[in-house]
Parts: sequence; C-alpha cells; structure tokens
Amino acid sequence: MSNVIEQFGFTGTLSPELVAFAKRQLVNATLYKGRQRRREGRFPMMVPVIGVALDDQNQPVSDPFEMVTRDVGATSVGLIHEDPMLHQRIAIHMVVGGVDVDMAIALKWRGALGPFYGSGGVYLARLDHFPCQMDCLYVC
Repeated sequence: MSNVIEQFGFTGTLSPELVAFAKRQLVNATLYKGRQRRREGRFPMMVPVIGVALDDQNQPVSDPFEMVTRDVGATSVGLIHEDPMLHQRIAIHMVVGGVDVDMAIALKWRGALGPFYGSGGVYLARLDHFPCQMDCLYVC
C-alpha cells in the first residue's frame, strides 16, 4: 500500500484503520440510482496518494501528507485522509497503471467522513512533476 510513498523516500504509512475504512467504503459502495447531480461518472478506486498544499503558483506551502482516493472521475477526485483538510488547493501524486500522475486540485468540499475526513475537488492541471522536491518531503 505504501509503495508510492516509498518511491518518494517518504517513510510514513497510512494507518491500518484508515486503510480498512477506505476498503469498507470501496466494498460497500453502491451505484446511485437517483438523479445524478454530476456531469461525469465517478468510479470507486482506492489508490495511495501523496498530497501537498499549494499556493496560486503551484508552489508547496505545507509538509506532504498521505491520503487514499475514494473515487476518481474524468475531471474530479474524492479523497480520504486522517486530518481535516484546511487547504483550498493541493497537488497529488499517485501511480495509476504504472504511470506517475501529478495533478493540481482545487478542493470544492471537505468534511468529516466517519472517524476520518473526506474531501473532493476538480483537476486544475496535470503537473510535469510533483511540486515538492525529494529533499523537501519533510520540510517544504
């Protein structure tokens, strides 16, 4: 689960409780049968993610933190994390199908999700690289 994090030299790990909670969310997800508010479909997907808060110029303004995706769509992503999300804009790094993906995200919602926290946002841009340098993983 933490192989993505280890690729960056980040030794932190997601708590077993958060991983178990995310798995339950994925397994218990049901297809919504009512009127869809979103223009796009979202797909339940649990992928480990490294995040960092960004300023308006896509420069890191926080220490990196770990999350997992809850769902992924063509233009948006849902996330599960251990601490409240105070940021308006973040970058995420994930590996999907063996490909490194770095995205800038504008968070549109954030709140409690069971014993953890959830947030979701829209993709602003695909980044050429994760904005936090390798030697910056503990202090940006």
